[in-house]
Amino acid sequence: MSLKGTLTIERIKDVVGEIMGSCRDLKYEILNKIMRGVIFEQRRLRESFMQEILRAQENAVYKSSLEEYLLRR
Repeated sequence: MSLKGTLTIERIKDVVGEIMGSCRDLKYEILNKIMRGVIFEQRRLRESFMQEILRAQENAVYKSSLEEYLLRR
């Protein structure tokens, strides 16, 4: 895989995590869509990639909480 492809995949992970963090109502729907692709369409997905998406989501939630806290001060 080229460097460009790697950077794109890393950015996708971050974007999906940020969406899940800011639109918490969509979190499980997004995870459901990803897992349907893995299970029913037999798409390959690194286990660590899913963990990285969830970590990006946690970081987005933390960032947004920290921003809210700082704005209130």
